[in-house]
Amino acid sequence: MVSHWYRHGFPSRITIERGDTMRRLGKKRVANKVIGAYIDKLEIVEGSNIFTENSGKLPDNPETDDNLYIVYSYGWHFPMYIYCRQADLWYGNDSRYSVSTSKHQSLARPTQPIAQWLTTEEMKDMVRHGSTLEFLISRAKSVDTVRQAEVTS
Repeated sequence: MVSHWYRHGFPSRITIERGDTMRRLGKKRVANKVIGAYIDKLEIVEGSNIFTENSGKLPDNPETDDNLYIVYSYGWHFPMYIYCRQADLWYGNDSRYSVSTSKHQSLARPTQPIAQWLTTEEMKDMVRHGSTLEFLISRAKSVDTVRQAEVTS
């Protein structure tokens, strides 16, 4: 059965339903024990409950959809690592979810240094914004809004 997954309110890649699992089309299948080598090369791959994708617009080319390279565990609810091409930096998720997700974090960890560790919600927020710059601007605006509210009260 072919169906569409929705992510962030928008249709995502076409998937094939197999029992209770969904397999994303167009991704190279690899073993989890070697997935780190593919992640270091920013390749789009799918392991056993680990998958990667590109997302986000590059500022100099709004037609692109590959500013962020994201590594997920089990689904879009848990981004483990994000590489921002614009900033040339890796971000990591410092949240704990389960023993199996911790194993995924170990197997999929990039060899390049992690520039900053973020919470799951911060990682998802970066994905929603599509770039490190937009994410940081949003955070600065929210801090400014809280400060203004404190001053006026």
